[in-house]
Amino acid sequence: MSSPFSGKAGRLASIWQAQYLQDQQGQIDKRIQDGQTQSLASLGKGFDAARSSYGDAIDLYSPYRETGLKAFGQYADATGVNGQDGYDRSVGNFRAGPGYEWQRDQGTDAVARKQSALGALGSGNTMTAIADYSSHLADQEYGNYLNRLKGVSDVGYNATGAQAGLTKGIGDLYAQQGAGEAGVYGDSTRLGVGTLANTTNGISNAVQGGMMAGQNAAANRWNMGMSLASLGASALGGLSGMPTNGSTLGSRMFGFGG
Repeated sequence: MSSPFSGKAGRLASIWQAQYLQDQQGQIDKRIQDGQTQSLASLGKGFDAARSSYGDAIDLYSPYRETGLKAFGQYADATGVNGQDGYDRSVGNFRAGPGYEWQRDQGTDAVARKQSALGALGSGNTMTAIADYSSHLADQEYGNYLNRLKGVSDVGYNATGAQAGLTKGIGDLYAQQGAGEAGVYGDSTRLGVGTLANTTNGISNAVQGGMMAGQNAAANRWNMGMSLASLGASALGGLSGMPTNGSTLGSRMFGFGG
């Protein structure tokens, strides 16, 4: 068993305390790391699911966007933006509406009946009137065709805008995920720094306690030595004042003699 005046017990206790604190810090660091990993995994899982949903929504708009782009190209051809070749392509792609032929036939018949009533059915004026009517009707129908192309083009444009909005949403998700992960790292760092500071203070106090144990032990030994020295001096001083003669010493102690 260590002497209470050696300070060894105090130093051993301080070493054990410092090691214990160090071990606890290691466990805390592991828990912080585990929590960080789990938090990052949860964030990643949630944002991946959200991005996947955005991607599905973008895909739903794709057919409208692709059809709209085709219609937009044909509309550009019809307006002459792409030159004569484009215009020729537009005329080749032109398809009259389902009622065009019926309306044309009804109109030409009406012109023919009118000319017949005037007795000019076989005249050049009749043929000119029918040609003018057909031409005017074709121009009108071509204009309707352009309107239909523009309508489909607008659908594609709107679909493209919707996809752009969804794509921006995906970008925003990445930004939010980055901010969330930065927050996790920041929280982990603050926890780690805080616990490490506490552990460092505890180890410092333990080491200081061990050093003080040695100093206190040295002081105790010094005080004990001084006390023994003082006691010895007092004892010697008392003996120096006593007579060496036995009878005289006995008479003084027991109250008889001279």
